[in-house]
Amino acid sequence: MKFNYNTEKKKYIRKWEVLEKEYETAGMDKSSIEEMKRFDWELFKKERVFCRHNQYLEVSYPYNEGKSPEQNSLMLKFIEKFSYEERYFQDSRYGWIEEIENTSLIKKIKNLNIAEIEILTMYVFEEKSQTEIAEKMNLTQPSVSRRIRVIKKKLK
Repeated sequence: MKFNYNTEKKKYIRKWEVLEKEYETAGMDKSSIEEMKRFDWELFKKERVFCRHNQYLEVSYPYNEGKSPEQNSLMLKFIEKFSYEERYFQDSRYGWIEEIENTSLIKKIKNLNIAEIEILTMYVFEEKSQTEIAEKMNLTQPSVSRRIRVIKKKLK
C-alpha cells in the first residue's frame, strides 16, 4: 500500500469541506466540529506513518499488480534472506561431499580430518572469510590461512 501525501491530504480536505457543511446544517457547534476534525487529522497522520513504515509483500497484498517479484526491492530482500539450498538440509552438515561426481576427489576429502572438512565447508560453501573462520574455530587468521593451503595441497 502506497501513501501519496498530497493526494491523500487533498481528499481529506475535500471530505472535511463537505462534512463541515453537513455538521453546520445539522446544528453542531463549531468547537465540536473542530474537535472532530482534529481527531480525524491525527488519524490521517497515524495512517501516513503506518504506510511509511509498513510494506506488504506481494504474496499477501498485491499492490503492484503486473510487476514481477524481481522488480520489487522488498521482495528481493526477502527472497534472498529466506532462500536455501537443499544441500544444507541433507543428512549431515557435510552432505555436499556426496554430491561431488569426481570419486578421487571424494576420497581425498574423506581423508581430511574433521577440522579440515569444517574449514573447507565454511570457506567454500558458506563463503566465510578467514577471519570469520578463525573466530568461530578459536584460531588465528594466519593459522586458518596455513590450514587452507595445506587442504589445497592435499586435494591436488
